[in-house]
Amino acid sequence: LFRSGFAGQNHTQILGVPGNGRTAIGGRDDLGDGGGGYRRKRRGGLMVLLAAVLIFAVAGGAGWWFTQAGYTAVPAVAGLTNGAAVTALRADGFTVRMGTAVTDNNTRAGTVARTVPAVGGRVHKGSVITLISSLGPRMIKVPDVSGQQLAGAQQALRNAGLPPGQVRKVASSSVDAGIVVSTQPAAGLSSPQQTPIVINVSAGPPLPDFRGQDQQSIQQWASQNGITLNVQQDTGSSQPQGTITRQSPDPGTPITVNVTVTIGVSA
Repeated sequence: LFRSGFAGQNHTQILGVPGNGRTAIGGRDDLGDGGGGYRRKRRGGLMVLLAAVLIFAVAGGAGWWFTQAGYTAVPAVAGLTNGAAVTALRADGFTVRMGTAVTDNNTRAGTVARTVPAVGGRVHKGSVITLISSLGPRMIKVPDVSGQQLAGAQQALRNAGLPPGQVRKVASSSVDAGIVVSTQPAAGLSSPQQTPIVINVSAGPPLPDFRGQDQQSIQQWASQNGITLNVQQDTGSSQPQGTITRQSPDPGTPITVNVTVTIGVSA
């Protein structure tokens, strides 16, 4: 039934009566099949939703397994001896292989230089870890730089791949002052690539030992070598008069022209 009123009128209209005896309002079968089709559709939708939730849950669990539970970090074994590294990795469930050993300036021979995959990398539990053992630092033969000026000797060491190190002043009776006498390690020996090479440079001839000698003879030598003697009387000495009993600087000290040497002379 459809009721409408216009201008105060009340009209009733029968829209339709289907042949099966059911009443249809607005074209919809109000009796239907008792709502069974609707309920079946609703149950089907719920099943699809539950299946989707299950699939996502399984996928999420698998993702967590492969991204979290199935992975672990490569232990820090660099620097350990080869044997200790193998033991530690096997204890964590890894399979261990030994790769080709390499020279490494930062690790001692017989210790682990690095791993493949690298330490800290994420790998499957039980993966194969390859150990790269160190042969020790690269060794380089020290060149002979004796007889050169300091700057030239330092450059020659750099050219050979060795870093110049400390410069030491040493006395030399055969090498002029400012000239390289030797190196440590000595020329011809092998040195680790990163170890600085000590350079010994002549500071001039060594001061002789004047003690026990006659003052007059030493005075003559000092005059010939540009050395000034500061003479002090040693009244407590039992040695013959004119004998040198002490000196400063000490014997062997490198000397240069115009240096003053203090001597004690027996009175």
